[in-house]
Amino acid sequence: MISKELILMKKAIAASLAAVVSITSLASSATAESMDDLQQKQAQSESKIDGLEEKLAELQKNMEVKKKELEGIQVELDKTDGHIKETQAKIETIKQEITVLLGEMEKTKKELDKKKVILAKNVRLMYVEGNASMMEYLFSTDDPSKILYRFQSLNYVAKANKQLFDEVREQVDKLKSQKKALDERKEVQEKQKAALQTLRNTQEGQKQDQLKVIGELAKLEESLHDDINQEKAVMDGIESQIAAESQRLAEERQRYSEQNPGADAPPNPTVG
Repeated sequence: MISKELILMKKAIAASLAAVVSITSLASSATAESMDDLQQKQAQSESKIDGLEEKLAELQKNMEVKKKELEGIQVELDKTDGHIKETQAKIETIKQEITVLLGEMEKTKKELDKKKVILAKNVRLMYVEGNASMMEYLFSTDDPSKILYRFQSLNYVAKANKQLFDEVREQVDKLKSQKKALDERKEVQEKQKAALQTLRNTQEGQKQDQLKVIGELAKLEESLHDDINQEKAVMDGIESQIAAESQRLAEERQRYSEQNPGADAPPNPTVG
């Protein structure tokens, strides 16, 4: 007959074992919830990093496009600068030609002044005393040969005066025409230079706009890198927590096995 004390002892031992199993199950359940939370946070962090890296890749692609556009603008800007330099060189050449021409005009003017003096003297000889004096000069002799000679002389002087006058006018007109042509060429080049300068200003504005956009994209790129690094740091922290929790669960299972030889292991959450 089993004694009353033995029965009571068995009941106490059974109650103790039941309490241990109940406490272990509760602890495992609480751990399972904690691990699930960590794994959910890990998945959310991974998703966030993927999204940030996708944005970063798209931004970097856009930056490459803008840099290519900037390179194209710079090429056109360099071409325009080259055209401006060529045009300025042409302007300087024309200015030099004008300077040379002005020197020739001054030299010719002095020669013309001399010819004008001669012309004035000839004119005075012919007209200082009027047509009456010319008639008196012609017919102041009865010798026909002298009259003819005097007529020829007057005719020669008249022709010489006309030739001299034509030469003076021709030289003046020629120099004026050359000066006008050079002035027109210079004006054309000045207008071309002004148009090129306007184009350059436009291109420079486009360049500055592109640089501004690229600068803003670079700041955004830096910000995304910071966000990614921060999120990776969060991920590292979560992974460390998961590793620690996994270690704790393994140690708990080991202790349970040692305390309950041959018993089933307590339920535990899936470890990521």
